[in-house]
Amino acid sequence: MITVISYMKVIPPGNKNPAKPMIIRNFIEGVNRCGDKGLVTSSKQIIEADVAVIQGFVHKNSKNTPHLNLRKNIFENQIRKGKRCIIVDSSLFLWKDPAQLKGYLRYGYDGIFPGTAEYCNVQPDPERWKKISADLNIELKPWRLNQKEGHILLCCQRDGGWSMDGKGVQEWIKETVTQIRMYTKRTILIRFHPGDKNTTTHKHVLAQWMKSDPTTFSDIFISQTKSLQEDFHTAHSLVGHNSSPTCASVIEGIPTFLTDASRAQASTVAHHQFEEIEDHKPFERQLFVERLAQMHWTLEEVKTGQCWLHMRKWATKSASSTFQPA
Repeated sequence: MITVISYMKVIPPGNKNPAKPMIIRNFIEGVNRCGDKGLVTSSKQIIEADVAVIQGFVHKNSKNTPHLNLRKNIFENQIRKGKRCIIVDSSLFLWKDPAQLKGYLRYGYDGIFPGTAEYCNVQPDPERWKKISADLNIELKPWRLNQKEGHILLCCQRDGGWSMDGKGVQEWIKETVTQIRMYTKRTILIRFHPGDKNTTTHKHVLAQWMKSDPTTFSDIFISQTKSLQEDFHTAHSLVGHNSSPTCASVIEGIPTFLTDASRAQASTVAHHQFEEIEDHKPFERQLFVERLAQMHWTLEEVKTGQCWLHMRKWATKSASSTFQPA
């Protein structure tokens, strides 16, 4: 029997999203339905278990708050003792389900980046992708290779977000645009992260760069659309750091470029060098989407135990000996 503990106090205080406590409760209900021993705790005390479950992750520069400190302590305790920690994170299919009506979330062991997380998806069930693609009306679209027209869509991440590993959005934009301009004069459309509170400042700084360095920062515009898919319509290519829009663009057939390929989910199906920005090559994507689908589960599937029934095979460190990063 495998013991699983899930912590309610990792949820931010004042949370108004009913899905977050459901993540905690539903997972443990699924564990118990499978015959293992699951417990939900509202304590901040670490409880020893084979597997701990936390909603959300923490990073080395996280704020000093009780719920983030608890996530950190839980994770570090499990890793230190050779046990496992399941991290529940946002869906990589959000561009197709922004309101989360279908309830898909991402489940993995011991991390959230390829190479650090184990998503139990090295040999995915092809039926999983068929189900999710039908649920969310997603299809692999043909590659748009080397189109004469179209803009380069620059998708920014949240300023100061943990996935940028300390690099600011302005620094990233300046470095990335400078590198792109070495190989193309195409129009660049910048899309800021909708949750970035510093967007107004970014726009002001960008305007200054356009005046002081018009050679590099010419033909640059800022997206005014709310929908990522609207910016996809006439995109020649997409550039991102390591975020979820790079998975969306790959599925939509848009040649995608990464500035942090080692930590990007789309690493195996995207370009890593800007000298290829006017010389695209196709990537085989079927295994990529099947692996992507295998790491996603709905709250109902978690509650019934379907998610745990799949993941429990990797519940011990010894079971991870066959782990290969996706």
